[in-house]
Amino acid sequence: MLVCLSNSLSDGLLQFLEIARQSKTICTKYKVPLIINDRIDIALAVQADGVHLGQTDMPVHVAKTLLPPGMVIGVSCNNVNQVRKAIEDKVDYVGIGAVWGTTTKKLTDPIIGVRGIGSLLQALDGTFIKAVAIGMQHCVSRK
Repeated sequence: MLVCLSNSLSDGLLQFLEIARQSKTICTKYKVPLIINDRIDIALAVQADGVHLGQTDMPVHVAKTLLPPGMVIGVSCNNVNQVRKAIEDKVDYVGIGAVWGTTTKKLTDPIIGVRGIGSLLQALDGTFIKAVAIGMQHCVSRK
């Protein structure tokens, strides 16, 4: 189990910070990792277990200079070139997709569908990088 918290709140940063703090308390109690989406500052403030970065967010190499050792870093990938870059950046996991449409945000990349997952997972072969699917109700896991 994993909780990924995203700032889709209209009330702003302070509300998101408070929800992140409360989420961290609950996640710690039940030994569930908390990953903060996009916001390294919030992840650091609540001592989250990790951060998820999109393709237009802070570059992974910069994030690594700001985050403590051992903090999980994930990155969104929509094509094989992005997966290769994630491998080069030595991220902990990639979020593949969007596999299907989502109502949580406006998509900037094309929906890859279930058939598009295969080539991205294949690019991860021989690595220890994990993968999760984005934009769907069920998780896709790769061993």
